[in-house]
Amino acid sequence: MLNTDQLLKENLIEALKQIHQYVVLGLGTSVSAFALALKTAPVGAQLSVTVPGTFVAVDPQSARAVLLALCFLAGAMAYYSADAANRIAQRLETSPELLQAACTYPSFATSRFQGVRYVAALLPLLFSVGTLLISALHESPHQWSALWIGLIFIGSAYLSLAIEIRNPIGAA
Repeated sequence: MLNTDQLLKENLIEALKQIHQYVVLGLGTSVSAFALALKTAPVGAQLSVTVPGTFVAVDPQSARAVLLALCFLAGAMAYYSADAANRIAQRLETSPELLQAACTYPSFATSRFQGVRYVAALLPLLFSVGTLLISALHESPHQWSALWIGLIFIGSAYLSLAIEIRNPIGAA
């Protein structure tokens, strides 16, 4: 029985690490996409951007699309990791001292402050919405359908994450 509890504790800590990493990745990609949306290039300037992790320079519009897709994937993976962490925490409720000790892992998902959890989960969504809105307004005619599709995808990932961590992971 002790081995099972130890394995669950290690899995919980790994899930908490993954939540943190995926949200940081989502925040980085959403901020980068937002910066590209705000960038106004002068005439004759370089019209291509290199997205980290790729080797080919692409136009800023394609780079924003890649970054927002990565932001969505990071949000979805953070949600799946939070769901797994909550399921592991439920299994560890039979060992409350072990659960309490494992949940001392420093992560926004275990923070007792609700605002910290919601800000961390929803900040990538906020930057993504800003990116989509700026991009839609700069297009002529306005690309409102692209805005709504992007909002549905990215919003579903990060709103699901916010709902999953509405309570600190491991809280009774």
